[in-house]
Amino acid sequence: MTENLEKIPVVFLHGFTGSGDDWMSVIKDLDDVCDPITINLVGHGTDDPPQDTSYYTIEEQVKRIRSIADRVSLDKFVLAGYSMGGRIALHFAVNHPDRLYGLILESTTAGIEDDDERKQRVASDEELAQFIESNDITAFTDRWMNLPLFASQSRLPGGIREEIRAKKLKNSGTALANTLRAAGTGQMQPVWKHLPELTFPVLLITGSIDEKFTGINKRMASKLPDCSHKIIEDTGHNVHLEQPDLYCRIVKEFVSAIRE
Repeated sequence: MTENLEKIPVVFLHGFTGSGDDWMSVIKDLDDVCDPITINLVGHGTDDPPQDTSYYTIEEQVKRIRSIADRVSLDKFVLAGYSMGGRIALHFAVNHPDRLYGLILESTTAGIEDDDERKQRVASDEELAQFIESNDITAFTDRWMNLPLFASQSRLPGGIREEIRAKKLKNSGTALANTLRAAGTGQMQPVWKHLPELTFPVLLITGSIDEKFTGINKRMASKLPDCSHKIIEDTGHNVHLEQPDLYCRIVKEFVSAIRE
């Protein structure tokens, strides 16, 4: 029930190394069906990131989102998250299901269940955090953008790639290292067992080139009671960047169905 809202509020959470500005290219095409709201995750999109790692945990990020929603009298909304933002959105959903009309998860995961695999991921994130601290933000940004996960973005126009890189170069190395140590995938408590409890509509979006996350999301879809999984052909990890028009169309259909 959406209480006949003309427009449903949709809160967008960006991914690691991003900011709320990452959504500007899509939310301008969504405001006819929803009230889009962007939030900068802790340490991102700010000139004064916290030094204390405890502020960056997923639990603290969830509390912060709830606090922001309370301050602006946002009692109920749709929560949309990409990658790391999706993991945080999923934890918010598990802890505060009564606050959501629906959930949109793009290229995300319900967590790593195997203890050894989680420890390996924690070690990998620690190595990357130390790399950030031992090098400048330029070296890290170039390393990050050239990960195989983002290879399909090489097809984007050069101007867009440079704009993305320029935004990432504004990041704080301390904030990124703290994020990896406190909110990396290895630190995330897996929530697979809670997926059947999420009875509101859930939209999963992945790119077909991103086989790892497409496989993870197929499994997630099988556990969610009211779920639609859209696999976008010839697209990689960041669907809303590579296919903004198609992303908007899918989200519009999802939000419009909730509003009816």
